[in-house]
Amino acid sequence: VDIDGKSTVYDIHYDKSIEDDDETEATDSDTTDSDDDYVMTIIHNSEAVDEDSFKLVYQHLILVRAYDYLKAGESAPSGKARLTITCKAKDGTTDVLKFVKYNERYYNYTINGIGDSLIRYDTLEKIIDEYTRLQKGETLTDD
Repeated sequence: VDIDGKSTVYDIHYDKSIEDDDETEATDSDTTDSDDDYVMTIIHNSEAVDEDSFKLVYQHLILVRAYDYLKAGESAPSGKARLTITCKAKDGTTDVLKFVKYNERYYNYTINGIGDSLIRYDTLEKIIDEYTRLQKGETLTDD
């Protein structure tokens, strides 16, 4: 995650061999051989990050709603990204999400350099605020 040129790294680890102590009793819909049985650990600066807080920020990021689009034939803005998120998978694939200022109200959102979506300024600022608070170790709630 890069916010205004300041980078930080979150390492996400999945361990299927550990049982989560927070699990509730099994229900009829649960399966014993589920691929969903794992514990996720998020590490930032050698310390564990609150999983629910990280998931909340991630959810807000992936649910970003386009409020407008670049006009036909219009090029994406070429300025410095306000927020860049680089996702590297175990298989070596990398996706880069960038948010570059379009005007006073919108940012252009691209994935691997492709995208004509414009998101509202306040939406991006909320995500940046959540990432900043997450970096400080705060527990986040959906408010």
